[in-house]
Amino acid sequence: ADIADFVAAMATGIQERGKAVPGEKTMVDAWAPAADAIRAATVAGKPSQVVFREAIRELTADVQRAGGRRLRATDVAIVGDDRDSDVAGGRRAGLRGILVLTGKTNRADLDAARAAGRLRGPGRPDGVGASLFEVVAALLESRG
Repeated sequence: ADIADFVAAMATGIQERGKAVPGEKTMVDAWAPAADAIRAATVAGKPSQVVFREAIRELTADVQRAGGRRLRATDVAIVGDDRDSDVAGGRRAGLRGILVLTGKTNRADLDAARAAGRLRGPGRPDGVGASLFEVVAALLESRG
């Protein structure tokens, strides 16, 4: 039998107002083992390294076309509201990870993670901002 590629945008669940709801992970889990003709899913979205490496490649090409220098991963930051898919995914690819407290994660969530000792490793943000102004300040500060 022919083998088909199975590409998924994400393989993580979705949290909405603190409750897990069906998301892309549900489909990945359902389809991947459903037939012999489907290989293990290739995840091309966050937190997969594929999406971050491609973003760096495309951004570098745009900057170079405009006359700029080649970017290093550390020149780029991901700003997101999820410590796992955004911050940790980006940091695993060598980017800086900035957490914005406007969506999935709020200040209470961050404080609870800190108190529980869960702000270690790649899920530890390089900066945190509650607003766009604070995000820009955190990006500038994290440049060192």
